[in-house]
Amino acid sequence: MKNKYFSRKQLQLLRRGRSYVAPCQLQLKLSDQLLEKQYQPLQQQLLVDLVKKYPNDKKIFNMIEEKTKEEFFKLFSLSNGKIPSTILERAHNERQLISTIQQCLHTHGLILRRISDHTNRFYHIEEKLFHEQCQQYMKQHQDDYELVSSISNMETIVNQHIQKINMALNFLNKDIYQQLVLQRNDIQLKNVYFLFDRSYVKPIFSMESNVTSKLSTYLDNLLRPTIEDILKDTFVDQDFDFIQRLQQPKCSSKLQQTTLLVRIKIQNFFNMFTYQSTVNRIIYLLVKHCKNQPINGVSMIAIESLLELYLKYTLFIFGDYIYTFNHGMPNETRFSTLLSNLCLYYWKTKTFNNNEFLLQYNDELFFTWNQSKENLRIFLLELKEFSDDDIDMDIEYGQQINIRNIHL
Repeated sequence: MKNKYFSRKQLQLLRRGRSYVAPCQLQLKLSDQLLEKQYQPLQQQLLVDLVKKYPNDKKIFNMIEEKTKEEFFKLFSLSNGKIPSTILERAHNERQLISTIQQCLHTHGLILRRISDHTNRFYHIEEKLFHEQCQQYMKQHQDDYELVSSISNMETIVNQHIQKINMALNFLNKDIYQQLVLQRNDIQLKNVYFLFDRSYVKPIFSMESNVTSKLSTYLDNLLRPTIEDILKDTFVDQDFDFIQRLQQPKCSSKLQQTTLLVRIKIQNFFNMFTYQSTVNRIIYLLVKHCKNQPINGVSMIAIESLLELYLKYTLFIFGDYIYTFNHGMPNETRFSTLLSNLCLYYWKTKTFNNNEFLLQYNDELFFTWNQSKENLRIFLLELKEFSDDDIDMDIEYGQQINIRNIHL
């Protein structure tokens, strides 16, 4: 972040990261004026109770009221000495810094967004330009989403989706229906939230209280052990595990002086396929791995139906409209990541042979290449043309490459 708008101390506070909570900010807000305001509901209830209990004893009435107020202020006031002076001073300073950051953003018409890689980096941009980028993203990806209705019809749309899901669940079996049946008060649609991925915006979808939240939690618990068992030999999700796999004979035996290292990052990891293609690939792998046997008593037909419901009926809000997914699924969620990993596994098993070392690191593929560069170029071209699905690949190769935080 360039030091154009913020002071060094302001930047130091911002760089503490998204999980940092400035100390005692709640206590600082509890000024005497606020304490007075917060005491009023208690005072009103107290007066009602005292009038009932001591209707003719005004002296006791006043004494209890006075003592109660005194104890309330003593308990919640900063002057009670329970907060060390050093912490209190720091809290005041950080409160002032937060206030000046907010004022700076307001004065210059800026907004502050963290980078989507979950680090402590932030991106500041003009608010107007940010909203224009969000609108542009939705236009560029309009094939991925289907506009369902205006938010003015939200109640109707949500109730329709609840009815469709409950009806479909009822056709499966009683146990699944009882676990997953939806009520209207369970649902609260969320707006899509945009963060920055380099200089581009990236949508983040919340599944909390979505129409399909129960489905995603249920399916994740049901399918995760099986899917992780399918992936275990060719998949890692941490740097340490990745390095360990590279040191195993399966990889070291493929490394020669002329070996090329290849990294493919799937740019559209969460929307590689249409939802029906996603379901087909997942069911194919589950049936093959489980020999078409039920998973914890749930048949493959039921699992297929539940996956279709999850992918078809997930809703989100952008601006004044309600959308659903045509292509892919909500990104960055635990269950969607699991499904996308399995879809990528399907794709790589259909396109890669066993002559080279191959490892999947979330949305990236790493493999060795011991043939010529020309053969690699031909292979990569064939890879892009393998399927009708639009898989966006960022490809890097050489005898030195970077993958995540690792230089090879």
